[in-house]
Amino acid sequence: MISVKKFLATGLQRCTALAVLTLLALLALLWSAVAWNHQDAERQELDDIRRETATLARLFANDADSTFRSVDHALLELRSAWVNRPADLGHEVKGYTEFLDEAFLQIAVIGADGNLAYSNLGMPNEPTFLGEREYFKMHQGTLQDKLFVSRPLKGKVSGKWSIQLSRPIFRNAQWVGVVVISVDPNYFVKFYQNAGMGKDGAAGMVRDTGEVMAHSSGQDVYVGKVIEASLFTSPGAPQQGSFRRKSQVDGVERLSSYYRLPQYGLTVLVGPSLVEHLAPLRSQQRQTLLAAGLITVLVLLVAWLLLRAMVRKEAAHQALVVAEAAARDSSQRLNEVIRGAHIATWEWQVQTGATVFNARWAEIVGYTLAELAPISIETWNKLVHPDDAKLSGDLLARCFSRELDTYACEARMRHKEGHWVWVSDRARVVEWAADGKPLRMAGTHQDITERKNAEERLKESEERFRSIANATPVMIWLAGTDTLCYWFNAGWLAFTGRTQEQEMGNGWLEGVHPDDLARCAAFYLRHFEQRLPFQMEYRLRHHSGQYRWIHDSGVPRFDAQGVFVGYIGSCVDAHEVRTIKDQLAAMADAVPGVVYQFIIHPDRRAQFSYLSQGIEALYGVSVEAGLRDHNALTHCIAPQDRVSYSAWAGRASQRLTPWQHEFRIIASDGTPKWVHDQATPQLQSDGSVLWSGILTDITERKQVQEKLKESEQRFRMLFDNSPDAYLIVQMDNAVITDCNHATEVMLRGERAQILGKTPYQLSPLHQPDGRPTADAFAAVIHRLLQKGSHRFECLHQRLDGSDFWVDVCVSVAKMGLQQVLLVNWRDVTERKQIHQALQSIETRSRHMFEKNTSVMLLIEPVSGEIMAANPSALAYYGYAAERLVGAPVGLLNTMAAEALAQERQLALSEARNYFNFQHRLASGELRDVEVYSTPIEQGGKALLFSIVHDITARKQVEEKILHMAQHDALTGLANRALFTDRLQRDLASARRDQTSLALMFIDLDKFKPVNDEHGHAVGDLLLQAVTQRMQACVRDSDTLARIGGDEFVVLLRDVAGESEALAVAEKIRASLAQPFELAGHSLNISCCVGVALYPQHGLDDLALSKHADHAMYQAKERGRNQVVLYHAPPV
Repeated sequence: MISVKKFLATGLQRCTALAVLTLLALLALLWSAVAWNHQDAERQELDDIRRETATLARLFANDADSTFRSVDHALLELRSAWVNRPADLGHEVKGYTEFLDEAFLQIAVIGADGNLAYSNLGMPNEPTFLGEREYFKMHQGTLQDKLFVSRPLKGKVSGKWSIQLSRPIFRNAQWVGVVVISVDPNYFVKFYQNAGMGKDGAAGMVRDTGEVMAHSSGQDVYVGKVIEASLFTSPGAPQQGSFRRKSQVDGVERLSSYYRLPQYGLTVLVGPSLVEHLAPLRSQQRQTLLAAGLITVLVLLVAWLLLRAMVRKEAAHQALVVAEAAARDSSQRLNEVIRGAHIATWEWQVQTGATVFNARWAEIVGYTLAELAPISIETWNKLVHPDDAKLSGDLLARCFSRELDTYACEARMRHKEGHWVWVSDRARVVEWAADGKPLRMAGTHQDITERKNAEERLKESEERFRSIANATPVMIWLAGTDTLCYWFNAGWLAFTGRTQEQEMGNGWLEGVHPDDLARCAAFYLRHFEQRLPFQMEYRLRHHSGQYRWIHDSGVPRFDAQGVFVGYIGSCVDAHEVRTIKDQLAAMADAVPGVVYQFIIHPDRRAQFSYLSQGIEALYGVSVEAGLRDHNALTHCIAPQDRVSYSAWAGRASQRLTPWQHEFRIIASDGTPKWVHDQATPQLQSDGSVLWSGILTDITERKQVQEKLKESEQRFRMLFDNSPDAYLIVQMDNAVITDCNHATEVMLRGERAQILGKTPYQLSPLHQPDGRPTADAFAAVIHRLLQKGSHRFECLHQRLDGSDFWVDVCVSVAKMGLQQVLLVNWRDVTERKQIHQALQSIETRSRHMFEKNTSVMLLIEPVSGEIMAANPSALAYYGYAAERLVGAPVGLLNTMAAEALAQERQLALSEARNYFNFQHRLASGELRDVEVYSTPIEQGGKALLFSIVHDITARKQVEEKILHMAQHDALTGLANRALFTDRLQRDLASARRDQTSLALMFIDLDKFKPVNDEHGHAVGDLLLQAVTQRMQACVRDSDTLARIGGDEFVVLLRDVAGESEALAVAEKIRASLAQPFELAGHSLNISCCVGVALYPQHGLDDLALSKHADHAMYQAKERGRNQVVLYHAPPV
């Protein structure tokens, strides 16, 4: 061993020591870099987990909030039904069980005594006390009306775990109980389990008091358990955050994110397992450590060898011997490597031409070395392709002149079998003469025939692609990795009329419309940088000079190894399509409403992608404001409708089903309006949902419905308070759909027992004459269909089983758009008994005749002389017996004597027994009466026994009901139903008499601004004044009707021609154009009148109405305040 002092003395030893120290420093740097990389990668991974779980926590919290708000809305509605409409509670419960669907378990009401008062699952046999429940104690005795979410409970009735949401019930400002909806925790669990958090990941909902409300795994183990306090439950905790902790239950370490819902006292947690999420990173880190360890071992080995070389200073000669041996060994190994790697090598003595080839060199061209002998540089010259020999010579010359450091040439060589093979020939001059000339050159050959063949095939494929691309009518372009376009097909060049050279690079942008250029270029570059497919539309200059809209689609291209190589795009001329779309947009703006498209992205972002111009008139919000922020519209929804709107909209979004909803808004100018929203969803390829729909102003319809409701209430009052019994029966199945109180009294039952039955079910099986009741009813229906009304007597059965006789009058009536049977029936049992008694025992009959409270007369059928009148008749008519008995019946009956005599003959022959007359009392008052007259024999002489009933009140009720059903409540004009009947009647008369008639559709101009500015009260006064003016313009024989808010129709009978019809229309137009002085306001309106004539413009009511309506809209299009006669379009 040599001394250290001598070791440090030599320069070589100092360099070696420096190298060793450098290697050790590099090792330290390597391990520092590995440690930093591991820490940074783990930090980034944890940050990614926090971001992902924070998003999921917010998503789960939004779902829980939406569910709880829907349940709270249901609680408020059910509470209202329980207090105000207990009979409707079952219907309300059914609606909300369908609405809440999978989330719903039970709806219950607990009384003030703590006992269960109602459960949609049915009431248990024994009283169930729930007064110890947390939600009951929370609401007990309080006047605070707030939603409470209790800890999870196992229901005594349902036997299932549930989350209880409750509100107190108040009646007359007093607390009377609690309404509760039980939500299934599994509803949330299903949502959590679909989030893909891995085997050991967990999501859940925790109460601020620590109870677990729902959990994605181990639901039965976790629900109801109390976990230790966490940072999110402490006072003042932020609404959302993250923390890292090992689970108290399963021991899994998780990085959890939370989102608090303080309004419910809940927090939503999402926590994936760190072991699972960090597993790929840990695997990568282990590989990095392994690689760093191997490098460390190698470096230490090299350092150890260097140190060993320094301290082992053997004799110089022995070291040289060892070095030469190592060199020889290295040379031998190199040769072995060359042979093993199948590399062709050559060596050339440049000045002498002597060459040495190895066996692989000869094998490439199909020979052995023996077959090529004698070998020299001429061997190469004979085999190389003549076209490549010159290239090789030029490259060698440049290499010999030292212009090139390395010789590299691809050349063809003739194979032994006659074909050409491609070789990659690479070499360097390894020895130079003193005068600078090359002495020796060494190189290799590599067979690249397969590569060259592949390149040739690729070239052919490229040429085929360009041929196909040039033949297609689509415009195609190619761009490289530098964003610049390098090729356009013939279709593109034909469209633009430019050359390939003009379009290449960014030249194609010269043809883009200046207004589209910045947007188009920015869109292209943004997608190019992100390697994303794109579609865009812009205007490109056609060779004719016109700018035309084109649709451009581009997709990124990647080679077989996945390396990005550029973009390919295709364009189609979309000018006509874009023009049509613009026209459709214009049409959408002309639609009476708002056409829109609303998109909800996967990340819950939402926006309007299209709004028609009608939004400004309906909401008072500009299109730009609505497109910029959809809340500009949702904030207009009336507060009382926001919860229901959100609930139904959210439900439709979850189920992706079409929806329609009516709600109130407050426009930007403060005007309240009703809006109908109808939309259909479409799921897009990126997971977003596109809603296409229309918003319609239904304010006027709602106002009309409200007035109709008031009219129906008035009808209901008259119907219910009528002294006569009434039924309403469906035409198709004879089911009773309505009855009044008099019917309940007559049948001795409740309304609910009557509705749903048929008259046949309220009758005995057989009538007294032995006929089956079913046959008797069938005969009644047959006569009813022939005549439209029918009157008869039959035996019916009360609900208590007793039989009674009724006098029935049935007629067909219209209720709205539906035809029904209006049945007026009266208990005539007493009269039948009187009739039977008179026929059997005359003496007893006389007694009943004298004592009966009904008005009774005996009349001689031929002369009409009153033979007898009972005391009730004398009292009713106000005559003394001396004046009435012996007087002609004409004293009482206002009918002409001849017609009255015919009626008596009908009664005598029993062809008819029921008659309606007008009788005059002694005071001169006229009364409507109904007379039942039947022949009897008294003293061998035929007389008419007549029972008289005063039906004046009933007739008045019937007339009022009929008038209300056929007339507009505000103006007193005919309504649509009566107008339709008269139009059909007058058309039939015109066909029969071959006369003409005219139909006018009239729509008021500027009526809506009057309503908006002065209120509906002034608007109603204006409609009444308009009615008076139009009535003054038409004849009494003409029909004037109101069929809508500000829409009227006029039907002129027997007109001379279009000149007469137009004169009346012009008279109406001029009358309405004059100012109206109403309620201190001077109001100016006008009207548009559309006129159609029969038979010139239509042969039936539908055609005539359609054409009159069309003419009216033509008048509006011409600037309003117009009269237009319908003209058929040219064929």
